[in-house]
Amino acid sequence: MDGNKLRATTNGWCEVTAQKAMSTNYNTASSPVAVFTFSKQVQVVTFTSATPGMLLPGQSYQLAATASSGLSISYTVTRGLEIQASQNTNYSPAVCSLSGTTVTLLGTGTCEITATQGGNAQFAQASAKLILTVGQLNQVIEFNT
Repeated sequence: MDGNKLRATTNGWCEVTAQKAMSTNYNTASSPVAVFTFSKQVQVVTFTSATPGMLLPGQSYQLAATASSGLSISYTVTRGLEIQASQNTNYSPAVCSLSGTTVTLLGTGTCEITATQGGNAQFAQASAKLILTVGQLNQVIEFNT
């Protein structure tokens, strides 16, 4: 209690009763028990970095995201790191890599980045996904005459 305000410091529940002392004209009074439930607050994670218009192998991209709670964000590549077989070759190289907040585009395909805020006693966990589609480079063939 903070004066006449009930403040939650964590999620859970509490029981509250109120009492009024006896005075000249009134007897002592007690309230029924009131139960208050406190849940973690919802937060939203949003990518704030602008995605380049054309994504090509060899480029780097700086990630930026915020949580509505103001808590820190962590990043992971959730698709695009794996080496897998394709129709034309025995393997398919990774599409992207991540170091800190820098994504490096390594090959063509889809790179999915997840920004996560893990939550705390007050806020629930939240995440957002960013999908980067990396295109192919153009080739030029010239004939020497």
